[in-house]
Amino acid sequence: MLHIKQIIEDRYKSNSYVLFNTVNCIIIDINLNTIEFIKEKKLNPAYLFLTHEHFDHIKGTSQLKNMFPNLIIVASKIASDLLTSSQGNLSFFRDGKGFEEIHADIFTNDKNEFIFEENIIKTYPAPGHTTGGIFIHIDNMLFTGDTILDIKTPTTLPNSSKKQLKESIDFVDNNFSSDTVFYQGHGMPFLKLNWDKTISLPLRKK
Repeated sequence: MLHIKQIIEDRYKSNSYVLFNTVNCIIIDINLNTIEFIKEKKLNPAYLFLTHEHFDHIKGTSQLKNMFPNLIIVASKIASDLLTSSQGNLSFFRDGKGFEEIHADIFTNDKNEFIFEENIIKTYPAPGHTTGGIFIHIDNMLFTGDTILDIKTPTTLPNSSKKQLKESIDFVDNNFSSDTVFYQGHGMPFLKLNWDKTISLPLRKK
């Protein structure tokens, strides 16, 4: 059985999740507090999955890779390319300097599967908030990044698309059961049963 730890970034309150047993772990999104937790628990990360390229979800990627050279970083090809640019990951627009991270080791496509401690990890495209977003599915847990939140999903940033967001919302609505737990990029986890998809993407009144 995997334990799960939600780790919240200090300034933007973005979430990182560490799923672990006694020693080994996988990480979904990362911030500097994630690294402190890994050190404290003396964990050995096998995978780092990045839901998308925005700076508040990727900071510490290269630092973690330096600490654990065998770590496998997983992201979409689009996200991987953008996270290596301070303008692509949007950190430049925060302070005029920004930072860059490293490319992913594995690029996801339409659907991928990974094995960790006899657990099957599935990834799916999740465009909308950003074109390079992905979902990560493990058991009854769906890690949604910023594509699905319990508030309106931002679609005014570069590479955002309301059309793609609707497609991602429909995909989740049609393919996951009501007892699926959404682990979102900001805020606390919530059940799909309690999800109001009209909040994620408000429709214009006719």
